[in-house]
Amino acid sequence: MNYSLDKFLRPLIETDKIVTVFNNLNKPAYTINPISVSRIYVSSNLLKINLTKNNSVIILDFSDNSEAKQALQRLQSQFNIIKNKLITVEKEKETAISQVQDSVDFSEVYETILSGGTFSGTASSGTASFGTASNLESRLYSLIQKIGSDVINIKAKKIAKITDSFSPIEYFNEQIDIHQDVLGFQFDFDSLGDVTIYINSMLLLPGDNDDSISYFSDGQTKKNQIFTNSRLFINLNLLGYSIEPTDYISIEYLKQVN
Repeated sequence: MNYSLDKFLRPLIETDKIVTVFNNLNKPAYTINPISVSRIYVSSNLLKINLTKNNSVIILDFSDNSEAKQALQRLQSQFNIIKNKLITVEKEKETAISQVQDSVDFSEVYETILSGGTFSGTASSGTASFGTASNLESRLYSLIQKIGSDVINIKAKKIAKITDSFSPIEYFNEQIDIHQDVLGFQFDFDSLGDVTIYINSMLLLPGDNDDSISYFSDGQTKKNQIFTNSRLFINLNLLGYSIEPTDYISIEYLKQVN
């Protein structure tokens, strides 16, 4: 064997964006970007990592199946830490964009132009002035009408972040290489944006095809988001470990509310 549980990983530091795998000689063997990983699973004593680039596969051989499974959990944990950092960065970017957008009441701007008046509003970087709609070319006027309508519609929507927790309906064996409905629960709404799944705090991002570890499906269509009449399907063989009724599965998603 070339890899062992106590040597193949080192603790992450704050600035790490990749995971480095070390062999038994304590030399770096692979550097892995978690975003590029499409699948990670155990076969016998081998930990296999499928990468999206060129459909390549990294194979790490451990002493036995039990050690390979433990290695999978530790590697997945480091992947999750880095992915969560990326998610946090994206949320910070969204917040910054929202703050910039909120510095001017765009709906007031559009509504004023559409009504044929003149708007002058102060933003964080200065003052914006717009002429009357009568002076605008027809195509620009139509564009402003559409943007104004879109902004008003967006502002009218209320979106909430929701976390639902479930327990698996039974014991599901990792040796079964099919996608299974692990919750026995059918969703009756459509989610917005990305959906995040946690199995005992381990991050799992759903996909939209048979090669994905998990997806939401109504029996025909497969999506990485919740949709009406869909259920959560997970392939435990691709996941790399079994789940039991005592485990817990949390699903985070965005939903439009009244």
